[in-house]
Amino acid sequence: MADLTLSFYLMLFMIGYSMRSFLNGFLKEKVHVNRTVCGGVVVCAAVLLLLIAIFLEKFGLRFGHIRPIAFIGTAVAVKLGLFSLWPSLARLRSSSTAFVTKDLFVLKDNGASVDQGPGRQNPLTLWHENSSRLASALFATNLPTFILSSDQRLLDWNSAFDLVFGRQDKIKRGAPVRVWYELLDNFRRVPARVTKLYGDGILPLADRERAVYVSSEYGRMVFTKVMAPLIDLASGRIVGWSVVLNVNSVHQRQKFFTDLYAAIAAETRRIRYASAYDRLFDQFSGRRQLIELHVKELTKVERVLDVGCGTGAFSASLLAEGHRVTAVDGDPHVLRQARQRCASFRRVKIVRKPLADLSSLPQQRYGAVVLCYHLQTEAEPQVLVQRLHASLAPGGLLLLTLRADGSTMDSLFAAVGEQLRDIQAFDELKHQLEQVRSESLAAEVERQTQAKLDVATACSLLLANGFTLIREHLGLEDGQSLLLTFRKA
Repeated sequence: MADLTLSFYLMLFMIGYSMRSFLNGFLKEKVHVNRTVCGGVVVCAAVLLLLIAIFLEKFGLRFGHIRPIAFIGTAVAVKLGLFSLWPSLARLRSSSTAFVTKDLFVLKDNGASVDQGPGRQNPLTLWHENSSRLASALFATNLPTFILSSDQRLLDWNSAFDLVFGRQDKIKRGAPVRVWYELLDNFRRVPARVTKLYGDGILPLADRERAVYVSSEYGRMVFTKVMAPLIDLASGRIVGWSVVLNVNSVHQRQKFFTDLYAAIAAETRRIRYASAYDRLFDQFSGRRQLIELHVKELTKVERVLDVGCGTGAFSASLLAEGHRVTAVDGDPHVLRQARQRCASFRRVKIVRKPLADLSSLPQQRYGAVVLCYHLQTEAEPQVLVQRLHASLAPGGLLLLTLRADGSTMDSLFAAVGEQLRDIQAFDELKHQLEQVRSESLAAEVERQTQAKLDVATACSLLLANGFTLIREHLGLEDGQSLLLTFRKA
């Protein structure tokens, strides 16, 4: 009897699962069913199962000590519970990462509620990990492309757009799209489009128009502007727009395409650099030692600002120790790597902002600032030091990593390559080594046009702007760098 009862239970399970699969496929293919109807079907099925359980109970069919009413009742309760809670669980999953664009800072704040402002639902930013459509649209560098939010503001653009329009003062992230339209030579000839773009009408799902721009660099340029919506796959809402400018004609054609190809090459190098950097330097013991020193120095600090965070190695290590970290960098490619590296932590904000434009940093907010290498390569180092000093709370720490006098990129990568050979990883990572080395050397050559601070000058600058040197670590990274700890006086 026990074997017969078990077989009956298994048969019921298989029939129920087969019917569920059939109904799911049938309803999705043939009928549009809302949640209320589905709920009615689930309740009816639950009542039917309970009646079957009562029937089995009446005839005394059971398996061991398991009663049919208890077995089927538990299964029904779990099913009804999951059905009722599923919308909340789905919303919780889709909102596990919140985003805000505010004061031209693009922030990622995991686990924190964000005030989106009136009428700004589902804000679109560059850092939404589920929006691969956005990343592919924005970084197709061969055509000028920009991204609009649902309220028609410029969110971001690629390097081809920056090549043509980036020198215009009005083109800023967060600015209304009309500042771009006003640059066009034919803007005032299309008043009907002004009404459609800025009136109460609904924008079409796809839009095409002719745009004429007179560039100081390339002369008269004619584009076909193609606009397409960016869809939130979870809700089906339009959360932004991708606008691509197809190049029809350019007066200075040769110069434009020479500059465009150079921009494409530079963008490609930055993407490869960002992708290869972590695989390379995570193997370098000198970098690991430098990160460990940062963690040790900041044991008693809660809020840390990581300026020029790169791919997020320092930020991730500090987050793992329980610090609250705001990571800032101006390069979207390394920031994308930083976001992925810090994705498992909740107390982190990722901010896209060039180091030369940190005027909106919060005042006296952070217990410590981490600044690795960038002071020696900034065009206005004193301005950067003053802004970091203002952002530190009284008694706050500044951890400053500098290149040692006489150190070069060649010597640093020689040390990295030697260590890769020691651990027998050189053959595997030699291409990444060359990618990162080439891009670093190119950046070094570009910065040679400005004076590079030596260690003594950098220290004097810090001391003259309200900092006191309290500790130093020399000979790091195989003698290529040093770490200085300053306190805000």
